[in-house]
Amino acid sequence: MPERKRIVLVTNEILGLMRNGGAGTANTFLSFGLAGLGHRVEVLYIAPATATDLDPSWAAQYRERGIEIRLLEPSAEHVLPERLAVPHEVERVLRQDPPDVVIAHDQGGPAYAAIRSRQLGLGFRDTLFAVYCHGTTQWIYDAHRKVRRSPASFELEALERTSVELADVVVSPSAYMLDWMRTRGWQLPHTVVAPYLTRSAVSDETAPTQSAAPGVRQLVFFGRLEERKGLAPFLEALNGLSPAAMNGIELVFLGRETVLWPVDRVEDGISDRIKGELAALRFETNLDQPEALDLLARPGTLALMPSLVDNSPNVIYECLEYSIPFLASSAGGGAELVAAADRERAFFQPTAAGIRSALERVLTAADGLAPLRPSFDTADVLATWEQIIASNPVSPVRGDEIEGEGVSVIVIRDGEPEPDRCLAALAAQTHPPEQVVVVADGEAVHDAGLATTNGDLVLLVHGADEPEPDCVETLLHAQRASGADAVTCGVRSTPGKRDDVHLFLGEPRELGVVGNHFGLLALYRRPVLEQAERLDTDGDADWLLLASLSLGGAKVVSVPRTLARTTRSPGSAATDPIGSLDGLPRLAASLAARRTGPSGRAPLATRVRWIWEHEGVAGFARRSSVEAGRFLRKARVHPGRVSDRARRKGREARGGEAAPRAG
Repeated sequence: MPERKRIVLVTNEILGLMRNGGAGTANTFLSFGLAGLGHRVEVLYIAPATATDLDPSWAAQYRERGIEIRLLEPSAEHVLPERLAVPHEVERVLRQDPPDVVIAHDQGGPAYAAIRSRQLGLGFRDTLFAVYCHGTTQWIYDAHRKVRRSPASFELEALERTSVELADVVVSPSAYMLDWMRTRGWQLPHTVVAPYLTRSAVSDETAPTQSAAPGVRQLVFFGRLEERKGLAPFLEALNGLSPAAMNGIELVFLGRETVLWPVDRVEDGISDRIKGELAALRFETNLDQPEALDLLARPGTLALMPSLVDNSPNVIYECLEYSIPFLASSAGGGAELVAAADRERAFFQPTAAGIRSALERVLTAADGLAPLRPSFDTADVLATWEQIIASNPVSPVRGDEIEGEGVSVIVIRDGEPEPDRCLAALAAQTHPPEQVVVVADGEAVHDAGLATTNGDLVLLVHGADEPEPDCVETLLHAQRASGADAVTCGVRSTPGKRDDVHLFLGEPRELGVVGNHFGLLALYRRPVLEQAERLDTDGDADWLLLASLSLGGAKVVSVPRTLARTTRSPGSAATDPIGSLDGLPRLAASLAARRTGPSGRAPLATRVRWIWEHEGVAGFARRSSVEAGRFLRKARVHPGRVSDRARRKGREARGGEAAPRAG
């Protein structure tokens, strides 16, 4: 018999705390299936909720299977950025009693801090991490065809991508979603395609089946009333049908209304000539899963799902399980769920023409409606999950198992009389006192710092920082486990009455252009620091140094816990001189790429504003990448102040390049 394991499912969607939804349904029946295999299953529910919110009937079903529902308490700490608050609290809870297996959904990267800690050799050595892919933030933006994005969405994307890339196994209900990640450059570990489990697969209930019906008497648009579900092309296709095709048919919209598509707008979108032929027009916007299935199970019902894109639509699983005839969009992973021989008659392109053609074919067919066959067997899906649970986690490298030289500590005074608190904190560290050097400011790091120390690794701290007693050892451990060129950590600060916990992404990609998501105090590999650019700034020098290293290909990671207290704040494009319209081009090398056309340039402020409004953070990163590499290769500069000659060359280079005009 397989070994019984303790499994924690980390999610913000389960039935009983939400009425319906594809991911919630999948998570609930996965928990049922794993409990049925003999495992001890806990659900760590990370969305705001109280115990009284859990529906009593669902609570009883979880209880019967021995599944514990645990609500994540809001963090007692004020975490910045806010997107890291949930991963921070999830890591704290899991660290108290590490489970054998963690299954976490992909959106928002709730297991990010725990997975990152495991990578850095700081816990969870024996825990298997599986990321369950329902749809990431970037995928959702793409699915909704949203071009403009907020910086917060890029924070979520960074958490999601790191969680996926560092997981032991990535589980997706469709090959489509895994291919979507690969085409965007995500480096996936071991991957498994496992279709969702349904109620009949994890219970003794047998889903009722239907035989072929003589014709369509009820046409049901099955999905939320929103653009992504294909509502607009469906209405256009509906209005393009011959009115006779809808004669005597009841048209039902089954799904929640949305702000952009309320019931009134949908009803107004149906032409009067079509309405005149209908037997009835109904909107069912608040049914739970059993009620929705009862409606769909009526003989003569045709379910229609014209989504512009879906990962692995739960509505298709339900239709297959209950033998409900349906037509669905071919975009995404839905077609993978249907037997190859049945796909041609079931799927269509999610355009008005594609929907209209499919409806005309079915509504006028003489042979009635025939249910479709699935491409998978639920017993095989359960066996796949059992194999996943039984697999061994990737053992991280332990930093204390790697031999290495000592750490030199350079304390930057920044004009303070004496960094007494910083030095007192460092005195408690385990490294020889002679390896601690105090320098006047950043420009003396090489001259008075590196020249008088010999450590293989160098910790740069400021007099405003007060490292925790385990700061140096933890950073050293993380560096040796990861092999990173620079390791940063979270910090505590008290800007007012509130105590802030500021965590960092380490490798923020595009976000590194608009704010310091790298870190403040950092442990560097000595050769990297010796060869670093020497860039001038009156702002956040750590941001500038770490961003420059990252742009040059250095590997930067950040320990997702606080290891120091500081009075400093990370820089941002909105508040820091580096991020001002004067300094940002030096950080990213150039905000604009070359383009053909008339010579001359729009004012810098105009160009920056235009790029931000039309292309967002991704536009900054894309336009910067080519010139950034060239900038970093041109000169070998050290942290501090650039020479007058270098400044003149920089001004000449910026003035002589042709950048795109705004708009």
